[in-house]
Amino acid sequence: MRYMRCGVCHKIINRMVFEDLEYERTKDAPEYPHFAVLAVGKILDKRLVCSYDCEILMKAEFEEKHGLKEAKNIEHVQQSIEGRVDQQTKCDVCSSMWAGKYVVEHMKYGSSEERHTCCTSECSEIAKSFFAKRHDLVRCQRKPTSLKEEAARYFVYKHLPDVPDDTRERLVNVWKAGFEATGGHDTSQYFPVGDIEGVYLMCRTFLLPARDPLITEVGCGTGYSASIMSGALDVRGDNGRLVSYDDDDKYMGIAQENINKLTWAHRVKIIKLKNTLDLTELDTPADLFFNDSDDDFRHRVVPDAILYGAITPNTEVYLHDVIRKHEQRMCNEWKKTHGIVWEDVLKQGMHLARITLPGPGGP
Repeated sequence: MRYMRCGVCHKIINRMVFEDLEYERTKDAPEYPHFAVLAVGKILDKRLVCSYDCEILMKAEFEEKHGLKEAKNIEHVQQSIEGRVDQQTKCDVCSSMWAGKYVVEHMKYGSSEERHTCCTSECSEIAKSFFAKRHDLVRCQRKPTSLKEEAARYFVYKHLPDVPDDTRERLVNVWKAGFEATGGHDTSQYFPVGDIEGVYLMCRTFLLPARDPLITEVGCGTGYSASIMSGALDVRGDNGRLVSYDDDDKYMGIAQENINKLTWAHRVKIIKLKNTLDLTELDTPADLFFNDSDDDFRHRVVPDAILYGAITPNTEVYLHDVIRKHEQRMCNEWKKTHGIVWEDVLKQGMHLARITLPGPGGP
């Protein structure tokens, strides 16, 4: 006979009975024994419990061990500001400016008090996690220096669940360097790709299956997305490179100056578009293509990139800011004329859509 013990009270549980209960479970079957799983961030505790009392005791031990009791004492109030949102309202976590629905998270612990505007429940949880870590209310390996860093780390770990921690931390450091090099992503003067869209593109760059991949970007802005995507190429360690096209000398100069601050700047080349009507310069197939161009020729970028060979069915193609109605109409028009399918892959920030072509690797 083989036996199992309760992970809390160590009472012997007949394993055969346990397996029968799990396999033959019905509405009237006892709820115990079962495996209780407790998780906060990367902290995980999984134990077999034989009773409700043991599960409650296990939770109490878990909270005591990891300092979670103190975090429960945080005063937490959500104040809705829906209905009086204007275009200038911005999520403090992901920088969304067009979410249409926001809440203010008000957190207080002792004399410490913070308010953060959040656009989704996920962003609210990130804000609360940052507050708890910042004020030592939970035990953690590394306290984030800013709410943006907390958000970036959260999404890096979310998008790369199977990547070793040391590699994910290298990518977080890439994000920090790119974020700082581009002026903390100040949106008061420019309208760059959203903070979290950039993190997603960085993670997708790292995961590209091709060796020595080419990243093509149209619309360089402040150089934020180019800086962290090229940083992901550096973490990969192969000979990947990024080419960013633009027709505006002002933004090209800003982006080049910012990217020059990075140790992997040699991986980036910024090229001026000579003809924004047909974009004939885009004639090299890309492994990842990001359209972040201005509205005046945005609608031509993907169709012409397909025409001249910059996009193939094997290219990962992304378009940001698809929350706007005219962007969705544009994507639907592409579907009619080119068979392109598009879907939202990220709904934080200004939203990000992936565009897929018919053929190999496509629908």
